[in-house]
Amino acid sequence: MNKFTKYLGLFIVLAIFYFVLRLYHLTNLPIFTDESIYIRWAQIGLGDPMYRFLSLTDGKQPLFIWIMYPFLKIFHDPLVGGRMVSVFTGFFTMLGLGLVSFTLFKKRSWALFTMALYIAYPFAQVMDRMALYDSMVAMFFIWSVYASLMLIKSMRLTDAYNLGFILGAENLTKLPVFFSILLLPITLILFDFRQKHWRRELLKWFGFTALSVVISQVMYFVVKLSPLPNVTNEKNNTFYYPISEWIHHPFQFFIGNFQGMTASLLGYLTIPYILLVLVALFYLKKNFKEKVMLLIYFLLPYIGFALIGKEIFARYVFFMSLPLILLAGWGLGYLIDLIIKYWHIKAQMRFVTAGFIAIIFLLYPLYVCLSFAANPIAAPIPQSDKTQYVTAWTSGWGLKDAVTYLQNQAQSGPIYVATEGTFGLYPQGIELYLSKNPNVSIKGYYWEITKDFPKDLVEKAKTMPTYFIFYQPCPGGFCDRPGDAPAGWPVRVVQTYTHPNTQTRVVIYQVEEGTLNENIK
Repeated sequence: MNKFTKYLGLFIVLAIFYFVLRLYHLTNLPIFTDESIYIRWAQIGLGDPMYRFLSLTDGKQPLFIWIMYPFLKIFHDPLVGGRMVSVFTGFFTMLGLGLVSFTLFKKRSWALFTMALYIAYPFAQVMDRMALYDSMVAMFFIWSVYASLMLIKSMRLTDAYNLGFILGAENLTKLPVFFSILLLPITLILFDFRQKHWRRELLKWFGFTALSVVISQVMYFVVKLSPLPNVTNEKNNTFYYPISEWIHHPFQFFIGNFQGMTASLLGYLTIPYILLVLVALFYLKKNFKEKVMLLIYFLLPYIGFALIGKEIFARYVFFMSLPLILLAGWGLGYLIDLIIKYWHIKAQMRFVTAGFIAIIFLLYPLYVCLSFAANPIAAPIPQSDKTQYVTAWTSGWGLKDAVTYLQNQAQSGPIYVATEGTFGLYPQGIELYLSKNPNVSIKGYYWEITKDFPKDLVEKAKTMPTYFIFYQPCPGGFCDRPGDAPAGWPVRVVQTYTHPNTQTRVVIYQVEEGTLNENIK
């Protein structure tokens, strides 16, 4: 067996293992509130081309939503269809990491180790199994790194085009593309200033890089030509401080942001990966330029986000952490080579030795990945994400049960479903499964939820069974706990869904027509 066949076989094994791990109990984690919004946007855009830019109403770029369209046609369950987008983008992230590792360090085995580390990376296991933008952002980020490396090494016009198209796609996915553009000059660390015509080659690099940036901005004109060209910038101001505001308090929130981001990152990296990164840094002189470049690719966006971030979620750090996986891959590869050389391990035993050492470092991260898939409530992931995705009311425990109950009620005739909230898990989560049912009408309420019963529901209740779903704290704070309806409303509980060890409580109330006149002002 030649080397190419051997490495191809190992890559196929890694690919199979990747999909097995990512698809294992894919829907065990209930739908997260942001997932319900994104998948519903895709459903609407798929049904009516007029709404292909619907995501822009909330300041979100459209590419992630567009790529979801074919998956929603293939898979009957919209949650599976939405999450499969991230499963596949995660696979291409893994492939991109392998290519970047090989381009930088010229060792196929180290590239495979890097891909294996990504497969078992708990952060990737979470992001690649959810219908969120962040897995796609990570994919385009690492492929922009690869394209920029190819450009600095080859100085070909083709690579400039490739880089431009990747940056453009990243620009149509989420804001952090400006990090990728700012990081492009960092690749000059690898530029050969000792070559004879280095000034000419450097000028060529600047020209090609400028072309790539122009291409990315031309692609972004798709958004500029939409009906809502400025909403994205307005939305970004809720997550990032604009420069005009940031200069008045440049370091006021840095420490808090940095501590929160670091706690989540270290929790996801786990001790084995941290040790491998430290091995790479301990031998910093080996592949010095390449490692410095990777460190800057991690530190610049990481520190930059800590400086300007207004609202911090752990998932925003995911794409920034990928250079650390490349360093960890170097650390694992070097450590294995060092042990094989020190102990004079024979050629026929080297493969077994490498596999054994790799398993030692992958064992605990794999345990975290499998735990998250099988039982997310018990999984040892950072508490901030466990609260948001698993235990808080933003997690969709009970949604499928509520859908089943309402489907059954609608078999007897038309029903009207009101939901607490106009944007989020409800009503979008209900709409994912019931919007095409002609017997179900759905409407979200929020500010209308007061101590007085909404008057428009009075007429609805007189003509058809009318239900109201509560699952979060009341807007005015006058309900005792999430899931409670305001006291005095003419409703009765017909179904309650709770999940052990979570804060979720979904309650379906039915409007009692006989007591309407007594309770309506």
